Amino acid sequence: MKFFLAVFLSIILQSQLSSQHTYFQSVNQELSFPHAGYYHAFCDSKSRVWLSTDQGVFLMNGMQLISTFRASDGLQSNTIVETTEDSKGRIWFVSISAELSYFDNGKITAFAGNKAIHDFFEEIPIPRKKSFHVASNGSVYLGLLAQGTFRISPNGKIEQLRKPGKSEIDIIDNTAFPAGSSSFSCTEIEPYENGKHKKLSASDYKKTGLGYELFMSQTDGNYIFSQYNSILIFRGDTLWKSIRLPANIIWISGNNPDIWVGTSHEGLFKVSYNSTSVSCKQIIPDCSVSSVCTTPDGGLLVTTLENGLLYIPSDQLRTLEPSKGEAFECLSDIKGSLLAGSKKGKIAMIGPDLFQQYEWQIPARPIITDILYNTQFRQYCITTGTYFYLTENLEAAPEVGFEHTNTPGTVFQCIAEASDGNYWVGTVRTLVMLNPFSKTIHYNSKEEDIFLRVNCILQLPDSTVLAGCKNGLWIWHKGKLTELSSHLPFLEADFSCLVLHKGIIIAGSKDKGLYVWNGIALQHFDAENGLPAQSISSITISPYGYWAATDQNLILFEYNRLNSTLKISKTLSEINGLPTPVINDLLFLNDTLWIATDEGIAFYSHQMSDSSYNNCPPVITNFIVNGEPVQSFEKNSLSWDMNSVSFEFATPDFSIPNPQFRFKLAGIDDDWTETRQTQVEFPFLPPGDYVFHLAIKNNCDEWVESENSVSFSISPAWWDTLIARIALLAIIISIVFLLSLLFFRQKRKRQELKHDLSKYMQQSLVRQLNPHFVFNSLNSIQNFIYNNDIDSSAAYLTRFSRLMRMNLDHSQREYISLSEELIAIEHFLEIEKLRFKDRLQFEIITAIDSVAEDIQIPPLLLQPIVENSIWHGLLHKEEGGKITIEVAKKDSLVEVTITDNGVGREQTQANRVSGHKSTGLSHTIRRLKAHNQLYGTRNALTIEDLKSNDGKQLGTKVTVSLSQQD
Repeated sequence: MKFFLAVFLSIILQSQLSSQHTYFQSVNQELSFPHAGYYHAFCDSKSRVWLSTDQGVFLMNGMQLISTFRASDGLQSNTIVETTEDSKGRIWFVSISAELSYFDNGKITAFAGNKAIHDFFEEIPIPRKKSFHVASNGSVYLGLLAQGTFRISPNGKIEQLRKPGKSEIDIIDNTAFPAGSSSFSCTEIEPYENGKHKKLSASDYKKTGLGYELFMSQTDGNYIFSQYNSILIFRGDTLWKSIRLPANIIWISGNNPDIWVGTSHEGLFKVSYNSTSVSCKQIIPDCSVSSVCTTPDGGLLVTTLENGLLYIPSDQLRTLEPSKGEAFECLSDIKGSLLAGSKKGKIAMIGPDLFQQYEWQIPARPIITDILYNTQFRQYCITTGTYFYLTENLEAAPEVGFEHTNTPGTVFQCIAEASDGNYWVGTVRTLVMLNPFSKTIHYNSKEEDIFLRVNCILQLPDSTVLAGCKNGLWIWHKGKLTELSSHLPFLEADFSCLVLHKGIIIAGSKDKGLYVWNGIALQHFDAENGLPAQSISSITISPYGYWAATDQNLILFEYNRLNSTLKISKTLSEINGLPTPVINDLLFLNDTLWIATDEGIAFYSHQMSDSSYNNCPPVITNFIVNGEPVQSFEKNSLSWDMNSVSFEFATPDFSIPNPQFRFKLAGIDDDWTETRQTQVEFPFLPPGDYVFHLAIKNNCDEWVESENSVSFSISPAWWDTLIARIALLAIIISIVFLLSLLFFRQKRKRQELKHDLSKYMQQSLVRQLNPHFVFNSLNSIQNFIYNNDIDSSAAYLTRFSRLMRMNLDHSQREYISLSEELIAIEHFLEIEKLRFKDRLQFEIITAIDSVAEDIQIPPLLLQPIVENSIWHGLLHKEEGGKITIEVAKKDSLVEVTITDNGVGREQTQANRVSGHKSTGLSHTIRRLKAHNQLYGTRNALTIEDLKSNDGKQLGTKVTVSLSQQD
C-alpha cells in the first residue's frame, strides 16, 4: 500500500512549501489541526466541511474542528483522497485503495460492493482526482489511474465505462471522468454529456510533456481541460485559449470568470477570462495545492499536501503589484485621479488599469508628505521635507517654488488649501499660512512664540482653522491661535487626522482614540467605549461611513447623530489581505478605499450589496429526536413520547475563528441563550408547538439570524387530549351519578330496613300487649283477688306492671342491653308461671354477667321466641314443661340459647288450628336479617328439634347469635 501511495503522491507532489502569502490564513495554526497531508476539502449541503487526509477525515463546523473519523470509526482506510455527497445527503469517502464508505445518521458504514471491488482488480486501484460521484440511483462512478472509468452498482456489479488511453470523457451530473493516462493525446477530446457526443479539436496545441488530465464543463457552455502544466479553454468545438503554468496541474475548479488551478509545487493560480481575454495570477505561491473548496461565506478553503489547510476570505484587500514593497506616505484626489507620494521621493498616478510612477531626480530623495492641485494656477503643490514644490507636469522635475527660509530645518508635514492662492502648512515646529506663488508668509505661529508639531489641518467654512498637533488641538480664528486643550483638558492628545462631514467634525489621535463634535456636544470614543484601538492614524469619508486606520487594522464605523452613538460595521486586517498594519494614509475614491502602507498601496473595492462577510447566517445542520436525525426541518408532528430533541448547527463564515451563537426555543422560552457549542439539547419537552431559532455574532458584534428555523409540535398523550378529557369527565360524571344513585338507593334501602325494624319491633310490642295476653294476665290477677290471695295478686300485678312499663320503655329505644332484655323476659316468665301454676318452669343461666351490661341488642328480640316456646311447645304438654335460657360467649359472638322440652315443631303443626299462622319466629328472623343488612352485623337464629335416640321428640332449641353492637 505504501508503494501505491508513493506512486499517487509522486504524480501530484514535486516540492515543499517555502513561503506564505499575506492574502490567506493558515487554519492549522488557528485550530491546532493534526499534522497531515490534506487531499480534499468538500462543503456539504449543510455547510459542513469534510477534509480528506492521510490521517482520516476531519469534520469542520466553520472554523471549529468538531469530529475526527478514522478506520476505527468505520472508514476503510485512514488515507481518504476524496469526499462527495449523494442525493440522500449521505457523505461518501473513497480511500487510497478505492474502497468506499459513507456517513449517515451519525455513523460510518462500509459500501456493500467493497468486496466486489477488491476481487475485480488484479492490482490495487488508485482513484483519480475529481473522478468520484454517487448518482441518484445509488451507482458509484469512479475514475482510476491507468485503469479507466468504472460504474459500480449498489449490489457490487462493476462495469468499465472507458478504458485508459482513450480520448473519451464521460460527464455525469456535472462531474467529469476523463479516462486518459499519461500517454493521453490532447489533439482530440470527446466529452459525452446528457447522452450527447461532442468532439473538441485542439490540433493547434502542442503537448509539452506527460501529465495528469482534468476536465470541467462550464455553465457558459465552455470546456476547461488541463494536462501536465497547461490550461485549455474550448469555445464551441475548438480551442480558444491556452495558458502554460510553471508546474504540473493537479486541481481545477470554479466557474467563469474565475477558475482556481492548483499545482504540484507552485501553489494556487486564478485564471480569469471574459469574451476577449484571459488572465492568470498566482494567489498562493510555493506549495502543492490538492483541492479548492468554496465556502458558503464566499471564501476559499485550500488544501495543501505539506502545510495543511489554508483559508482565503471572501472580502479581500488587494495590493497593487507595481507598488509592492514601496513605502507610501500620502494619498490625494487630483481631478478624480489618485496620486500617491512615497517615502523615497516618488509620485504614482493610479487610475483604471493605470499605474504610472514618476521618480524625481533629487539627490536627497525626500519623503513626499502631501500633494494638492491648484486649479487656478494649474499647478501641483507638493511638500517634501523642508521644501514646498510647484510643478505643472509630474513627468518633469519640479521647480523649487518656495523655501521656508524663516524656519530653517523645518519639515513640512501637511498642507491645506485656504483662499486666494494661500495655503495652510503644518510643520514639525509651526503653523504657517503662505502663498507659494507670491512667496509671501501671511501668518507664522513662531511670531507668537507658539511652537507646534502640526500633524493635520482642517479649514472650516467660516475660514476658522483647526490644527491637530502632538500636544493637543488648536484653533485659529481671526488672526489668533488658541489652544483648545487648555480649556478642555481631555483634548490633550496627539492628534493625527481631522475630517468635516455634514457639520460633524471627527478628530483622530495616536494615543486616545476618536473625538466627535456633532454641533452640540463633544464626545470621546476609545477602547473602553466601543473603539477597537486607541491609535488612529488616518480617517476618510465614504458613502457607507467613516474608514479609519488603527495600529492593528482598518475599521468602518458609522456615527448616529440622533443618539450620539458610534457603531463598527466592518473590520479588515492582514487576514483580509492588508499587506501590513502600518497605514500612513487613507482615501476613498471611485467606490474604492485606497490605503497607503509601508508595503505598497492596497485597495478595497467596496461592494455593499455583497454583505456576506459580516452577514453570513448560521445553518441548522441536524434536528435529532430521541437520538435519531429527522430529515425534514419543516413542520414535524411528534408523538408525546418523542419529546427529547437536540439541534446541531454550523457557521459557514470561516472568518470567525471562535464563533458565538445564540438560540431560543419559542414555545418554552422567548429569551435568547448564548453559547459557543455547536449542539444544544432539550430533554423531556411538554406537549406544545415549538420553533427553534439560531443566530451568530459576526465580526462587527452584530447578531445575524439563521435563514432556516425548525418548527415542530409534540402531541399530548392520548389521556391528555381534549377527547380523553371529555371522556374522563363523562366517566367521572357517570361514576358520580352511579354513586349518587347507589347512595340514594342505599339510603332508601336503609330507610326501608329501619322501617321494617320499626315495624317488627312494633309487632313484637303488640304481641306483648295483645288483648289475649293482657286479658289472661288480668284474669289471673282477678282470680287471685276472688280467692283472697292478696300476696299472689300483688306480686302478679307488680310483675305485670313492671313488664308493661319495661316494654313501653324499650320500644322507644333502638338498642337495649342484654341484661335488660333478660330482666324483661324474667318478668314475662314469672307472669306466665303464675298463670300456668306449676306447669311452667324456667331457668336463666348467664355465664357472662359482667359482659351482659355491655352487650347491646335490639329490644323485644328474645321475648317473642320465649313466648313462642310457651304457646306452641309447652301449652300442649299435659305435665307442663321447662324453658331454659342460657347466655354464653363464643368467639366474638354472644349466643343466647332458648331450650324448651315441649312437644316439638311437628306436633305443634299437627295441633295448630286450621287458619292460624304463627308469625313470632318469622318476624324475629326477618328482623335479624334486616338488622344485619342495615348495620353489617352477623346476627343469626337457628332452630333445632331435640330428639332422643329412638326419635322421640324432646323439645326445641332456638339459638340466637348476636354481634356485639358498638
